Order: sequence, then structure tokens, then C-alpha cells
Amino acid sequence: MKLLSYRVLLRKEPDCGYTVIVPSLPGCVTYGDTIEEAIEMVKEAIELYIESLKTHGEEISTEEVTFEYTLTVQTHANLPSLIPEKIIKALERERLAT
Repeated sequence: MKLLSYRVLLRKEPDCGYTVIVPSLPGCVTYGDTIEEAIEMVKEAIELYIESLKTHGEEISTEEVTFEYTLTVQTHANLPSLIPEKIIKALERERLAT
């Protein structure tokens, strides 16, 4: 069994819960009521996505050739100033568990 790593993005929804996307796997999107549930759901979504790629004889995308760059732009929009502490802690726990 080969281990693959994927970057996931969690977005807090206005009403409740978290939407999770996997940028390297187009259309791989899931949802969880909590961060922990969202992480578990995205693990399953990735596994099923890869299984489907194998079944259809398609190439399995990886992030080996993906580069990430954060761009800062000035805006006048009202955005939250900090990532909620709960999200940071959950992501740190996940990183340490792998």
C-alpha cells in the first residue's frame, strides 16, 4: 500500500459545519458538522475517489508537482482577522497524527 498526501481546504459554513475540498482531486468535496468529522469524511472521500480512478484506469493525481504560494492583496472587504483557534488545534492534531 502506497501512502499519498493531499492538501485539503476547510471552509466554515455560515450556518454551521465545514465544507472540505481537495484541490488536486477535482470534484472531491465533502462536509462535516465538526472539524473532526470533516477530516474523517474527507479521508473517506479521497479513498473512494482514488478507488474510482483505479477502477476506470485513470491516472491518480498527486501533489508532487503542485506548488503553493500565498498571495496577499489589499482589500476593503470585512474579513475575519484570525483563523478560529479550534480550527488551528484540529489541524495541528491531524498533522501530528500522520
